[in-house]
Amino acid sequence: MTAYERPREMLWIEVPATSTAEELARVVDAYPPGSEGRSYLVHMDLMAGRVAFGDTLTARGYQVTVSEEMLRRYTFGTQQEHFAVVWLGDPDTPGETPNPVVCLLPAEHGLAPDRLQREPPYTEVSLAEYHQWQHQGEPS
Repeated sequence: MTAYERPREMLWIEVPATSTAEELARVVDAYPPGSEGRSYLVHMDLMAGRVAFGDTLTARGYQVTVSEEMLRRYTFGTQQEHFAVVWLGDPDTPGETPNPVVCLLPAEHGLAPDRLQREPPYTEVSLAEYHQWQHQGEPS
């Protein structure tokens, strides 16, 4: 696990792409939301096949809210990457944390935060748009 920190912005953590839901939850334990709550952006390649991630966090006592409709799309150089948005804590009382967002990246993708485009920092994408984007260029 490698972490890149930008104070008051984001904490980027590289984890193996083969991480289990339990291993991802241990990363959250290492960077907990505290009493203020915190957003965790989880790369969609890490979420694939890991529907138990939210259940694993709930079993640890976290209050979990997962965006069921929207993803965030970030651009690293020319490469677009999609992230699920997971909020841990009371969604009605967000507060200030040193790093309000923790982002989990698959280490094997080589998505260096210094290649992240700054403007706009991200766009919101519906799950339908994401699935359409995923299947671009495939024969109908």
